[in-house]
Amino acid sequence: MNPRQEVQKKSRVVIIEDHPVLCSGLRQLIDNQPDLACVGVANNVLDAKQLVDDRKPDLAVLDLRLKGGDALDFIKTLRVEHHEIKVLVLSQ
Repeated sequence: MNPRQEVQKKSRVVIIEDHPVLCSGLRQLIDNQPDLACVGVANNVLDAKQLVDDRKPDLAVLDLRLKGGDALDFIKTLRVEHHEIKVLVLSQ
């Protein structure tokens, strides 16, 4: 089995977080799970929209406070355009 096939069996996760240290920690935590694979990272709403469209994740982990737009509006957009994606929201 090649690495791409192995990743396809894992739940695909994107991280949408603008704090570099938290983003790095989340990525490491996700990548250390046998059933999860981080398939991309964005640090603002605009990049997040493109990332979700391109990578088709199963789960989006996102910060409630993001640069470049309203995270709540982005979540509403996800619910409409990508209703199959589960969303985990982080707040401070």
